Amino acid sequence: MERDLPDLILLDVKLPDINGMELCREIKGQARYAAVFVGLISSSEIESDKQADGLRLGADAYITRPIQNRELLARVESLVRLLRAERRLREMNEVLELKVQARTRELSVTVENLRAEVETRKLAEAEQRKLTNRLRNLQDLDQAVLAAKSPEEISEAAVRSAGQMLRTPLAEVWRLVPADDQLVRMAERRSSGVPKAVDVVERMVDNYLVPLISGEAVEMLGEQHPFAPETKGEWSAVLLFPLLVREELVGTFVVSKGENSPDLIEIKEVGTEIARALSLAIGNTDLLGDLRERGEELARLSQKLVQVQEDEKKHLAKELHDEIGQLLTGMKVRLQLTANAASPEVQQGIGEAMDVLTELMSQVRQLSLDLRPQMLDDFGLVRALEWLFERLGKQARLKVEFQHNADGKRLDSNVEVGVFRIVQETLTNIMRHAGVDHARVTLWIEEDNCRVQVSDEGQGFDVDERL
Repeated sequence: MERDLPDLILLDVKLPDINGMELCREIKGQARYAAVFVGLISSSEIESDKQADGLRLGADAYITRPIQNRELLARVESLVRLLRAERRLREMNEVLELKVQARTRELSVTVENLRAEVETRKLAEAEQRKLTNRLRNLQDLDQAVLAAKSPEEISEAAVRSAGQMLRTPLAEVWRLVPADDQLVRMAERRSSGVPKAVDVVERMVDNYLVPLISGEAVEMLGEQHPFAPETKGEWSAVLLFPLLVREELVGTFVVSKGENSPDLIEIKEVGTEIARALSLAIGNTDLLGDLRERGEELARLSQKLVQVQEDEKKHLAKELHDEIGQLLTGMKVRLQLTANAASPEVQQGIGEAMDVLTELMSQVRQLSLDLRPQMLDDFGLVRALEWLFERLGKQARLKVEFQHNADGKRLDSNVEVGVFRIVQETLTNIMRHAGVDHARVTLWIEEDNCRVQVSDEGQGFDVDERL
């Protein structure tokens, strides 16, 4: 193992020189082997308590003998598929984590740069009233942008700030949509004398595009609206500020100079500040959108992994019940027929073989039910839970009080499987640790959700001592 790290180990519980469970615990206790799948296998240590001990020590599976070669191969292939799926999921998680860390570092650097620049301006211009007011308005813009939840709300906050600080007759935010080769107006603020233009225009011409891509503001003196020339406005200049996200042009911030507006130098300074804050905010919303999509993709992959596991359990359970179970039944019938025509000595041997065969059939049925109860697919969640509680009452003497409002309702198969597994695992923990013979399960099915509660009056434990 130190020389060539394996993917999967089949480990006998009883080895000539060491206990297999202890060896499993030693392997799983080393970080380097944490991802190695270990399957314990035994023909003598097959009790449920022994299997539980093995799984508690870190084993990923516990296989009991006797077992057919075909079934053993199927179990191994199932474990390998689970291992590969887990490895793919882990790799995708690592890639996603690296991307999130990179984006977070980039965002932190950008935010710190913005904060440092704002702080420098506050210290340098503290004695000048006009510049102090400008910084206060820019801070209000930052707060409005942080409170916004969409690019449209961010753009509305930007044009409001432009109107307050610059007293401009026209302020607009246009978003560049490269796929459609268009500019879409996100927000606007115009005086009463300025008519409304169209909301979507064809992509800007190169003499506007090139300087904006390079990060330069475009200044046009005595010209009309660059994206809506039919719009007549009373202004002496129009300025376009680039909106850059990670050095990529995503849009432009447009303001005009009116009679009551400040001079062009102040408009440029304030417009640059607004465009910078606007660019940062749009970049943040895009980043959050990417993270949200990644999260949804990860959730879908996790759900798919669970579905694959359940499908595999269902397949194995069906193979055990339909194929192996029928073969064992046929073998038992043949032995019975042979015994009827055999001598008393032979009949005694055949009787002993039939006892072993009957026990094997019982184990096969038990294994099939543990993998996937057929009742869950045929009759639904409530009937499957009732079957589980009856089985636990007979096998483990755990009495389960069950209340529900299902009334024959069927849920989505994934929901039914999920609830069944949750209840099954919780009751298993109660039997292992709580020290009680009674538990309660309550199931509510509401309009758009399902609730399940499992409770008991177990012996508990000392939290401080465990910690």
